[in-house]
Amino acid sequence: MRILLITICLVFVNSIVGQDFPSALADRECIVLDLSESVEKENSHFVYRWDFGDGSQANGITAEHCYDSIGVFQATLSILDPISSKNFEEEFTQTIQIVPAVELVITNEQSTHQYKTFTAELKGFDGAANFYWSYSDSYETGKVLPNIRVQSGDKIRVLASFNFQGDEIFLAKEIEINETL
Repeated sequence: MRILLITICLVFVNSIVGQDFPSALADRECIVLDLSESVEKENSHFVYRWDFGDGSQANGITAEHCYDSIGVFQATLSILDPISSKNFEEEFTQTIQIVPAVELVITNEQSTHQYKTFTAELKGFDGAANFYWSYSDSYETGKVLPNIRVQSGDKIRVLASFNFQGDEIFLAKEIEINETL
């Protein structure tokens, strides 16, 4: 048996994730595993079984799968020859890395010992966004949360609102101050 080439295509499928907003947008990434150009005709009777590394499996020379989470997965191909009953386990393995398309990041710029400035950024997105901060009993808007007084154990949360591929998207992130002041 010879497998000459495997073509993998990543296709982004956009959708909005639940009510408790995530800090990254990449809830569905789809791959296509296609052996149709590399399988020789005399091997077309084989059973091609794909394990996508997230508990999902599919059969076929061509298989499509959408991942529901960010992470690193091992897509594995096993082949069965039903005529001879030979089983070729893990004949091919491909590492699939699903990364955030957009990620909300908070950076802390040290101002003074108890006063800090925080900045929110959407990595992977260059368009306009609105940022809404909450901390203690206060609320602010804008990309920068300037010079606020913090104590160890305080929680700071930011919500970002932006348009992505025609949909309004919300991402949120919370950090906790874990310093001895």
